[in-house]
Amino acid sequence: CKYPLFFKDLLKSMNPEDEKSMKLVQSTLTKVQNLTNGVNARMAQAGNKNRVFEIYEKNFDMHVSVVDLVQPHRSFLLEGTVDLATSEKNSKRHHFFLFNDLLYFCTPRRSLTGSDLPGKFKLKYSLFLAEIEVHDVPSPLLHNQNDYMTYLRFYNYGDSSSTSVYWEDEKGCPETEDLFIWSDTSTENEKFLQAVSTCIYNMNMLRKEVRRRSLSLKNKNRLAKQTSSGESGSNNENEPPPKQAKPPVDEN
Repeated sequence: CKYPLFFKDLLKSMNPEDEKSMKLVQSTLTKVQNLTNGVNARMAQAGNKNRVFEIYEKNFDMHVSVVDLVQPHRSFLLEGTVDLATSEKNSKRHHFFLFNDLLYFCTPRRSLTGSDLPGKFKLKYSLFLAEIEVHDVPSPLLHNQNDYMTYLRFYNYGDSSSTSVYWEDEKGCPETEDLFIWSDTSTENEKFLQAVSTCIYNMNMLRKEVRRRSLSLKNKNRLAKQTSSGESGSNNENEPPPKQAKPPVDEN
């Protein structure tokens, strides 16, 4: 948008002694900048939501494993490549897609000849961010100074929505497991760690707010019922007793 630049140039060319006019132009510039920032933010949000559908359609070919990916509340945030391993599996290259509430780890899809299909992926891990914690690995645990590691700790809260082919026990239920992640550079590791941490924090805040509102609504409903019952009992006490039928008069 060129309007902010126009008003900035206008301010530079104005007479500093004309304070009234400068304040008016400065106020207009602030409003235009706020409006521009709001429009840009909405456009970026719309683009992030469209990217979710592109990932579903182009990167996964609308496979049944990601049938629930496209949701009205979901937006795309970040993608990249990392090495990933569990306590029982050796590290393997994975591509990740980070959404505001979900984290996908994928491996390349292969053609019939065994070569990787460009931009095509197979889902290996689907992690709901409300069910995991992310940590930076302490330096003593690193093999050398060039290791840039993060680990995700998965918690099964009973009715879990997160899935992984490696986390299924004999009964088919996910187990608690740590995922170890290696980034190629410290910058990429910090970017991944910060982005996932922010999403997890936002999800936890949203969960607390939902619980708070739910509890508040229950308390209001309970109070309304108690008030209604009290008023009903009070009205019954003030009502006169029903009239008794008079016996017939004997005219004889």
